[in-house]
Formats: sequence, structure tokens, C-alpha cells
Amino acid sequence: MAAFQFRLARVLRVRQIEEDVAKAAWSSALQAATEADRAVENTRVVRKRSQNELAASLASSQLTPAEVLTRHKTLDALSADLERRLQQAKTLHFQADQLRVPWEAKRNEVRGLERLRDKHKEEFHHEERLTESALMDEIASMRATQRKKVDHS
Repeated sequence: MAAFQFRLARVLRVRQIEEDVAKAAWSSALQAATEADRAVENTRVVRKRSQNELAASLASSQLTPAEVLTRHKTLDALSADLERRLQQAKTLHFQADQLRVPWEAKRNEVRGLERLRDKHKEEFHHEERLTESALMDEIASMRATQRKKVDHS
């Protein structure tokens, strides 16, 4: 018996490779966005710690006016850095979302071709079973005919 061959097997392989490439691009962009989120969180922690230290120092009156100004400049720089990092994380998440769309489209194409392949494979096996069944029926019919000939002789 002939083996099953899917006519669109090459197309399916190409689509699977395209899906893998698109998924890798999306995954890489998502990882960059996640790293940006971590950087945002780290900057928030550093800024909060600096705010708390400044507040404690002001409460105990340990700082000179020049030190207070220096610490405020540091806090302003941390706030600006936090805003920049937030914007960067937002941009990276947007880019990751943009790359998810083509990956999902490729994934849907692959799934469609896989369903088509499975349908054709099932039809192929069904035809094989019908052919085998017809062959078995023919063999049984021939044997029955031969037995009748032997019995009448």
C-alpha cells in the first residue's frame, strides 16, 4: 500500500518556519519589555529609598542646605529617569504587541494546514480501509465460490 503524502507538506514546513521566526521575534520583544519593567521597578525602589533617606535626614536636621539641594537634584534625576524608563517600557510593550499579531496569523495558517493535512490523512486511511474491506470481501467470495465447486463435484 502507498504511504500517505500531503501535497502541501512543503508549504506547511515553510509556514512552520515562518511561525517559528515570528514567534522568536515576538518572544524577544516581550523579553525586552519585561526587562524594561524590571528596570522601572528598580528605579522606583531606588527613588523611594532616596526619598525616605531625605525625609529621615530632614526630620533629624542633619543636612546643610547645600546637601538638601543636592539630594533634591538626585531625586529629580531619579524621577526623570523613572519617566524615561516608563515611556521606554510602554514603547517596548507596544512593539511586542505589534509583533504578536503576525505570529498569531502565522500560527493560524499553520493550524489550518495541519487540520487540512489531518483531514486528508483521515480520508486516505478511510479509502485504504474501504479498499482492504472490498479486497477481503472479494477473497471471501472467491473462496465461497471455490467451496461450492468442490461441494458439487
